[in-house]
Amino acid sequence: MTRQETWRDLSGPLRRLALAVALFSALACGPLTIDQTDPAQVGLQARDLSAEFRRCSQSGSIESYLRALPAGSDWRSLLTAGWKQLQSEGADASAATAFTTTSDACTAEPGLASTRGVISVVARFPDDSTALRAHEAGSFGFPTPGRDQVEPGLRQGVATQLGPHSWVRERTVDNHTLSVAFWQSHKFCIFVLASALDTVELQRSLVAMDGRAG
Repeated sequence: MTRQETWRDLSGPLRRLALAVALFSALACGPLTIDQTDPAQVGLQARDLSAEFRRCSQSGSIESYLRALPAGSDWRSLLTAGWKQLQSEGADASAATAFTTTSDACTAEPGLASTRGVISVVARFPDDSTALRAHEAGSFGFPTPGRDQVEPGLRQGVATQLGPHSWVRERTVDNHTLSVAFWQSHKFCIFVLASALDTVELQRSLVAMDGRAG
């Protein structure tokens, strides 16, 4: 048998042996895992807020939350448009979680009801870079400000304690503080709208969510 014929006879078993060795090496390094963290696990939790807040029963996937809102309401239209935009940017899942001090305010836009309330919308993307592009585009009717933009009540980047790709706006409307935050953390974009939360309790909840994002 020639050397070439011998090599042809052995090449099949050798390739199978090489594949088996590679597979064993991969398993030895640990199982291959894909992070599919549920956005609801990142969003607002009861422990992020004071005891007077109650989780709204409408909380869940963004789709189920939208269905629970009054048809034709501006709040529903705003969230629907924002979610569609995030989907166009590559979002594959999202969760909306709302807390209020009275249950009858659960379907009202934070800031329009007379009670305190806060909602988080967490969108998951395939990877960090896709989430970053979505953050730069802004969402839910709020554009991401320029890095050098200065205005009363605006904090960006390091000043938010939420990482470099983040902003928080706070305004006083009808003697209530209205706060909006939007930031990218790993493969998530997180949007928060809060009414009548002081800066300390708002910051505590934002940092808690950011920590759960990875």
